[in-house]
Amino acid sequence: MELWDYKIDKTPEMTPEVERWFLERRLNYGHFKKIKLTIIKKYWQQLKIDPAMRQMLANFIKKYA
Repeated sequence: MELWDYKIDKTPEMTPEVERWFLERRLNYGHFKKIKLTIIKKYWQQLKIDPAMRQMLANFIKKYA
């Protein structure tokens, strides 16, 4: 995985906390490339993201998932 200021390899050592943190960063900063819907659903309850982003994603999931 890659973000403009971090490069994280997808390895078995990648903890769920790191994966969730990285997902939050990508969502909050609008870097949506290669984000799988299954990962968003997996961490949905724990995600600390902007309320407007959460609402937008909820609407998107409701309509297209």
